[in-house]
Amino acid sequence: MPKTFLVLHGASSVYNEYISSINNLGGKILDAVGIPDEHYIIAIKYGIRKINIDTDLRIAFVYGIRKFLFENPSEIDPRKILNSSIDAIKNVIRHKLNLIKSVK
Repeated sequence: MPKTFLVLHGASSVYNEYISSINNLGGKILDAVGIPDEHYIIAIKYGIRKINIDTDLRIAFVYGIRKFLFENPSEIDPRKILNSSIDAIKNVIRHKLNLIKSVK
């Protein structure tokens, strides 16, 4: 299908280290699974041009907030709390971009 842009929906990886950390910090995320990073490379080679990873970003957001509040239990400044979640999201995006850049 020339000039057709394909989208991979529901393509979050759901990284175990984030899920474990969230659960260790009081969360209860159970039975969450995703697709392995290697599948992104395969999908791109087959023509996927947009990959939806909303769940990975949500998990990173929650991880950042839970970790920050665990380490800083008396913090009430929402700017500081939210900045920690933004940093976690940036880390996931960096990882995904490096993965995509690796496709040849």
